[in-house]
Amino acid sequence: MSRYLTTLLLLSGLSTAASARDISFVERVEAQRAIEQVYWNHRLWPQENSGPKPPLAAVLPDAAVRARVQDYLDKSNALEVWWRRPITAEQLQSELDRMGKDSPDRAVLRELFAALGNDPFLIAETLARPSLADRLIRNWYASDARFHGELRRAAELYPGAEI
Repeated sequence: MSRYLTTLLLLSGLSTAASARDISFVERVEAQRAIEQVYWNHRLWPQENSGPKPPLAAVLPDAAVRARVQDYLDKSNALEVWWRRPITAEQLQSELDRMGKDSPDRAVLRELFAALGNDPFLIAETLARPSLADRLIRNWYASDARFHGELRRAAELYPGAEI
C-alpha cells in the first residue's frame, strides 16, 4: 500500500509542490462528507435497535462536517502561525505512508481513496492532513513554554504539590 501511495503522489506532483493546486472549502467539505460516508457504511448497526440504520445526514449534519474541516484547517494554520511549522508535502507523504502501513483494514483505505476519486492531492489534503495536523499540534502545544511554562516552573519548584 505504501508504494502505491508514493506512486500516486509522485505522479500527482505533490511531492514537489504542496500547493500544486488550491482546494476550496466547499470541495474540502464534499471530500469530508465522502470520507464520513465510507466510515458510516462500515459502522455496524446494533441488533438491539429494531429500526433501520439511518442515513449519514441524519446523524452527522452538514454543520458538523463543516466544523471538522474548519478544525483541521485551523490546526494547520496554527502550526504555521504559532510554531512556524507549516505542513509540508513531505510530511503529508509520510503520513500517507504511515496510514498505508498501519491501516488495520486496507480495503477501507482503498474505499476512502475511491471515494476521493483516487485523486492523490485530494487524498493528501483531506485524509492525511487532518490526522497529521491534529498529531503535530498536540505535540507542539504540549511542550510549548508559552502555554505551560509557568505551570512547569511551579511543578519543578513544588514537586508533589497540587497545582
